[in-house]
Amino acid sequence: MTTCANSTRSGEGMEIATGLVSTFRAVYAYIDLPQPTPTPTPAPSPTLVSTPTPTTLCPGVMPSIDFNCVEGVWISNTSLLVISTPIVFSSPPLSSPSIFLVNGNLSVSSNISISSSSQILISGDLTLTPSASISTDASAVAPLNVTGCVSFSGNLLITLPMNYDFSATYKAASYKCYNGAFEHVMATVTNSNGCEVSVKAKPQYLQSEVTVTFELSSDMCSSGPTLQMMFCGISIIMVVLLLNYFYWNVVALW
Repeated sequence: MTTCANSTRSGEGMEIATGLVSTFRAVYAYIDLPQPTPTPTPAPSPTLVSTPTPTTLCPGVMPSIDFNCVEGVWISNTSLLVISTPIVFSSPPLSSPSIFLVNGNLSVSSNISISSSSQILISGDLTLTPSASISTDASAVAPLNVTGCVSFSGNLLITLPMNYDFSATYKAASYKCYNGAFEHVMATVTNSNGCEVSVKAKPQYLQSEVTVTFELSSDMCSSGPTLQMMFCGISIIMVVLLLNYFYWNVVALW
């Protein structure tokens, strides 16, 4: 009898233990375990883009897409720069002179305008075709400075200030060697009346530079009709009107 009782109790103990394990598993299944914190992905580093030198560091305006602003100087690194359309090399008023550097040869077959105090430095040869025309303002600096040779042709037009010293000699270009000559060298000056006066320009081709001397024309033009001419014209008109009135009101009725 004792053996049966012990076996019965052992069976009940096993059933109780089995029930506790099942209950523990059920409870454990519903426990929310803490989730691991995700590691943030680092943002990609921004790509550094080189910023071009702003054109405000160079005085004047970029003459063409062949030039870039480098430390205050407009530079063209083309081995042969051909100018076949009108182009302007300018300096803004009341600013430092604009320097345009051509690292190579320059060929001009169109109109180029060089404002006062602007300089074109050419580290090669300069070729001016018959269709080339250079317009420049007379200043203390030569507008064209060539380290190589110059083939002259085409036209040169020089604009002189009203207070220009006509006893001075103007340097138009400097070079190492040259051939040919300008077909026409002309100069103009504006007088105090705002009238453009023609000037005789005499170029002289020297070994390393071409200079120009000027002689003011004696044929000075005026800005408009004088008061005496205007008075005479009005008087003639009044006489004609009076004669016309006299004829139709006196002679015709007579």
